[in-house]
Amino acid sequence: MQSKGCHPERSRREPFNHSTIQPLNHSTIQPINLLTVSLHGIKINAPHGLYPEEHILGNEFEIDVDIWLPDTQPWPFADYTLIRETVSAIFQQPGQLLETFTYNIHTALKEKFPVAEKIKVCVRKLHPPMPGEVAYAQVCYTPDP
Repeated sequence: MQSKGCHPERSRREPFNHSTIQPLNHSTIQPINLLTVSLHGIKINAPHGLYPEEHILGNEFEIDVDIWLPDTQPWPFADYTLIRETVSAIFQQPGQLLETFTYNIHTALKEKFPVAEKIKVCVRKLHPPMPGEVAYAQVCYTPDP
């Protein structure tokens, strides 16, 4: 008699044979070598922020970009000027949050460098308007590949 709630097919399955599992052959795994192209300290002054005075006075932003490209032949190439132009173009668009700018820069760079294995973008607002002395507020985005 079958107990209540049991699936009828499960009781008919043969036990799993663990001896059929093959060990992983690490010699067949090919490592991917990556070249990192970085452009750090991109300075932009723009009227972005959450508070009305930031739209009048503007803020100073600093952006870091790291792009990991596969080490292939021919040698991978990422144009630094294209990275800078992409960051500048995103800051020409209206916005308030560092998170939005960070994500939009990442998305635009992923479109321009589709072979990139990984892209990291950090956006810093230097001396954000708040009480006390604060060097910067920062948001970084590095999604898993």
